[in-house]
Amino acid sequence: MADLNNLDVVKLANQGTILELINPGNGETLTDEGEKLGDKKDIKPFYVRLLGSDSDVYRNIIKRRFEQSQGKNKSKKIDIEEAQQKGAELIARCTTECYMIEDGKVVECTQPEMVRLYLKYPWLREQAEEHIGDRSALMTS
Repeated sequence: MADLNNLDVVKLANQGTILELINPGNGETLTDEGEKLGDKKDIKPFYVRLLGSDSDVYRNIIKRRFEQSQGKNKSKKIDIEEAQQKGAELIARCTTECYMIEDGKVVECTQPEMVRLYLKYPWLREQAEEHIGDRSALMTS
């Protein structure tokens, strides 16, 4: 039987969901290929755990930005770099866990590190943005 409690997207968004990262060049799931442990049987996918767009964190950031923008000069030109930075910061705040390797080292899942990665790798940011806004991902996790 259908029950609205099973569709509590705010609760699910606050728990977050795993996004396995896809290689933008070939569409395959990115993995460590067992290299980290030297064990080809222990292959781990690269992933990020993301809070959804209905999460308290996401909605509070958007609300705060809206409040800060009120009363500002509307004729001010949009600074693309500033917008990209703010977008990366929002996604980083919604990233609660990750597993990736860069330069042979496991990435630390800190906010500054995730901002750097989201700015450096546009495909990573695009995948994360799409996942954050996808309510159906919450229902299948």
